Amino acid sequence: MYHEADLENTAIATLVELGWRHVDGGALPDGFRENDRQVIFDESLFSALSQLNPDLPTSAITDAMTVLKRDSTNLYERNQTAYTHLKSGVSVSYRDADGNAKQAMVSVVDFYDVANNDFIIVSQLSIQGQRQRRPDLIAYINGLPVAVFELKNPADENATLTHAYRQIDSAKRDVSQLFVYHQLSVISDGIQARIGSLTADLSRFAPWFVVDESTHSRVAFIDELDALLHGLFTPSSLLSYIANFVLFEDGVKKIANYHQYYGVKAAIENTEHAFMTDSGKIGVMWHTQGSGKSISMLFYTAMLTSCAQLNNPTIVVITDRTDLDGQLFATFSRGKQLLGQTPIQAESIDSLRDELGKRGAGGVIFSTIQKFAIGEGELRHPVLNERKNIVVITDEAHRTQYGFMQTLGDDGKYKFGFAKHLRDALPNASFIGFTGTPISEDDRDTKEVFGEYISIYDLEDAVKDGATVPIIYEARQAKLGESGSFDDDVAQIEAILADETHPEHTKKLGVMNLLKGNPKRLNALAHDILAHYDKRTEQMDGKAMVVMASRKMCVDLYDCIGKIRPEWLSDDVGRGRVKIMMTASSTDPENFAKHSYNKIQKETIEKRFKDPSDELVMVIVCDMWLTGFDVPCCNTMYIDKPMAGHNLMQAIARVNRVFKNKDKDNGGLIVDYTGLFDELKKAYAQYTKSGKQELKPKDTSDVIAKLKDELSVIRGQFAEQVDGKAFDVNLALQIDEPQALFAALRQAANHIVALDRQKPNTAQSINGKAPKSKTPRKDRFLQAVRLAKKGYALCGMVDEVAVFARELAFFDRVRAIIVKNQTGAGGVSIDEVLLRVKLLAHQAVDSDGVVDLFEQMQKSHPNIALLSPEFLALVKSSDTPDLWALAMQKYLSQEIAEKSAGNLTLKTQFAQKLKEAMTKYHNNQITVLEVIEAMIELSKTMQEQLARGEHLGLNFDELAFYDALAQNDSAKELMGDELLKQIATIICQKVKSSATVDWRQKQNVQARLRVEIKRILRRFKYPPDYQESAVERVIEQAQGLANDVAGE
Repeated sequence: MYHEADLENTAIATLVELGWRHVDGGALPDGFRENDRQVIFDESLFSALSQLNPDLPTSAITDAMTVLKRDSTNLYERNQTAYTHLKSGVSVSYRDADGNAKQAMVSVVDFYDVANNDFIIVSQLSIQGQRQRRPDLIAYINGLPVAVFELKNPADENATLTHAYRQIDSAKRDVSQLFVYHQLSVISDGIQARIGSLTADLSRFAPWFVVDESTHSRVAFIDELDALLHGLFTPSSLLSYIANFVLFEDGVKKIANYHQYYGVKAAIENTEHAFMTDSGKIGVMWHTQGSGKSISMLFYTAMLTSCAQLNNPTIVVITDRTDLDGQLFATFSRGKQLLGQTPIQAESIDSLRDELGKRGAGGVIFSTIQKFAIGEGELRHPVLNERKNIVVITDEAHRTQYGFMQTLGDDGKYKFGFAKHLRDALPNASFIGFTGTPISEDDRDTKEVFGEYISIYDLEDAVKDGATVPIIYEARQAKLGESGSFDDDVAQIEAILADETHPEHTKKLGVMNLLKGNPKRLNALAHDILAHYDKRTEQMDGKAMVVMASRKMCVDLYDCIGKIRPEWLSDDVGRGRVKIMMTASSTDPENFAKHSYNKIQKETIEKRFKDPSDELVMVIVCDMWLTGFDVPCCNTMYIDKPMAGHNLMQAIARVNRVFKNKDKDNGGLIVDYTGLFDELKKAYAQYTKSGKQELKPKDTSDVIAKLKDELSVIRGQFAEQVDGKAFDVNLALQIDEPQALFAALRQAANHIVALDRQKPNTAQSINGKAPKSKTPRKDRFLQAVRLAKKGYALCGMVDEVAVFARELAFFDRVRAIIVKNQTGAGGVSIDEVLLRVKLLAHQAVDSDGVVDLFEQMQKSHPNIALLSPEFLALVKSSDTPDLWALAMQKYLSQEIAEKSAGNLTLKTQFAQKLKEAMTKYHNNQITVLEVIEAMIELSKTMQEQLARGEHLGLNFDELAFYDALAQNDSAKELMGDELLKQIATIICQKVKSSATVDWRQKQNVQARLRVEIKRILRRFKYPPDYQESAVERVIEQAQGLANDVAGE
């Protein structure tokens, strides 16, 4: 049998092989820490600081240690300060041998020479805080804990990544001191492995794969944990990761995913090569939208600034639009701690030329490409700086923005693209392009400027890894009674619009906007968008972006929405549920002016839209915010604008960010009012690596088909007979009277629960796998309802899906009854709560609509005692006996876990008896009423057994050891109660005196306890043949006592 300890030992062996030193947390060497609240290892830290700072006196080292161990309240702020200490050292004052005052920085970690650091992996270290915690593994660098591991048994289906994450999350509250120097957490169930930062929720924990960027492929390992350890936890890799791939941003700590780490490191290698060979071509980083491209650019820049070979380079960051320049500059400004300097934004052509002209070294300068325009009378751009150590980073490197192509203007003069001007200005610079979209095969200029791909992380990779969510497509219409040729005319116009070089482009654009901007059509569009959004948010909160073809259409649609819902509108930027975000002009008409905002007002609206709790739920745009703008809580985009290729993929990526209202089944939704599906398919085909299978957008027709399949499964289960009778769903759906509806819900839940005792040998498979559970039919029902709800959340406005609303609401309440009676409220996952259908077709049902049988019984029969004969009679007369059996199993499991938790002998006995009874019930060997009677008797017996202590004169702990010794009937018969009671009392006292909170890890303490127990048993002449098994039972019981002390 494979255990959690086996996974832990495998991880330890791998880490030792990689260069770590293993220390057992239960047997720490003397001098490591003063007490069990302390997590910093004094001896290791002092030794490292002394070695790294040989010229400093001991007083400076001890002062630095005092600073490093200083405590404060806010964990995020403590962690940010601690990170600064790790990277930059600790400032101290001291006096030299002559008594002169000195200042110095005490280095804490040597990020350049691995051998100068101490790498320790500690297993099972008990830490005292608000509660006691003992992580599986803690990674230490120079006595400071930088990583925490929680590992789960791969053979236990209930030991999941979610459980591992919850342990990490609760530990941050209980032993916050462990997370002051924390850089990452690792969770694994032996199959999957994930890493996350201090502030990451479970959805932000990401996999780690090892990538060979020379072939743009992953390196194979035994499993995900093995890949993570080999890829990230070699001492040199971890040092590089901590030094260069950690970012603090607005209360959130962000760490790099694997594609960012390997991509950026490959880019640095290419940069050094370009610098040495004078090629000027670094390459192109294609990391798809939503995968953290802007942050990758920041990580790359930070590594460049510390690259010795480049000798303090100047970095120039180029975008092609003012809003993108501002967004990227803001990202870099928030990361100035990582950069080690404050970036500069060129405000004009003159300021750009001045900044670049005067730079002798260093600096991170932002500019739009347009600022490299040539001035009046200039035939070519002047040289601004001839230095070699200048790196130009270009965001979204594409031919239309950065081409070399020469054109003949209306003035009869030949003109070059901005790429030529940029090269003329910085003739010896090296160039790198970052893009979320691939370079087209005929885009020769981009490759000419930047070179070939450095790293590829495409759409398929991102969705597979969970870095982004899939895009779901829904086609809708908001048309009038146009002539028969209207569709053909619109199609022709849209084809012209897609080709901006077409001579009729400008003229037809006006015609297209005139057709789409028809007041009656826009009014119909506003009604449809609002109705669709209402339906979309019935089941989960979310925000929406509406993309219109022109600024006038934005304003007209806003006005239409205002007529329908005037309460949504407000002229105050801090209020209102809908806003327009578009460019402004001094010649705009009056009705445009109120949608023109200054920089501060724009930032206010942006902050509101990004805040999931703010009432601003919808933004109407034309061109702004369609690239480089991240709003994770935005899960729906309505498009009424012809788009194609790069622009289309950039736009729809606004809804592919990971957030709690989206997942791999229920991704971002694109609602198309202009017929973009063919363009979307073409764009998707270009957005995966060459040779990969074509990736297509997921049409809602696929979702609807899956929803119908799941509903068929549910209906089929209700049609299956239980005790010779099926459940009539259609009849139940016609009920409106509250009490009758409650009865139908209970009977439906009872039917589903009872299915598993009908044909136990023909259990349904789930996902094609043989069921491990004893209740596969019930599990399949819960799964089917969950998947059907996800489908409804995406397609609820589609007519063929809307008809299922009442039916799905009924099924969801049946699901809730089953879940509550089998697990209680705590068993419902966060995802289940988020996806719960909020709008019930039956408004007469109470707000929860969930029935707890015990709560209901206490309301209707307050005088009936639980487990009494009256209670049994009530259950027997119930029309939902199988549901009662499920509730009884839940109740008794809790009773066994809680009341006999400290008595492992009784706990094991009663848990086994409950399991045997339920197995007979599921196998149809006993009836539902017989299993209920058996559980009632089992509960009574357990209460009687636990009450024996008073009769025997033993307290609870002593009784537990008595039961461990008396488990062998022969020993009990030979020795009698009195002698066993005496032995139990003595052993209990001995164990309590020895069972310190970490005694399980201290082999010498355990060994002494075993010797003592054997001596006691021999002294009282416990039968020799049974002594060894008795010792093991006592040790196991002592371990349970240690658990209680440890608060586990």
